[in-house]
Amino acid sequence: MSAMRLAIAALLVSFVMGCSSFSPPENCPFGGGTADPEAFATSFSEMSIRRSDGSPGVAGRDAEYRFAAQDQLEIVATSLGKNQIAICVGERKGGGKLVLNTTVSVEQGPFRFPLGDHARGPYVVRVAVGGKIVRNLTFEVE
Repeated sequence: MSAMRLAIAALLVSFVMGCSSFSPPENCPFGGGTADPEAFATSFSEMSIRRSDGSPGVAGRDAEYRFAAQDQLEIVATSLGKNQIAICVGERKGGGKLVLNTTVSVEQGPFRFPLGDHARGPYVVRVAVGGKIVRNLTFEVE
């Protein structure tokens, strides 16, 4: 009977290992966690992820936005002043990798920042100003 339990346990462990990694996803250099809505309001009036043609994604099951793998994505926002912003895109799964980590300067007014296309899976875009996360935008690619 214990050999049967051992075999079942081994099967369950191999199934779980095949589904996802036990290691946490990589984190952005400025960290992770909750965004500061007050800091966002002092730097931006709006921010979202859109397709490069300007159309929005559809509501996701486990994310704010859902897109197709061939969609070229971008951040669309309005800055309230000149800002140096850090943008980090990471996979939201066990063992997930950072797929973008950059810093850009933006002027006051509307701006667009290209994110490109992404492989299937869940992602988070973290935007920071002065090392403080001001917005987390989640999306999934199907």
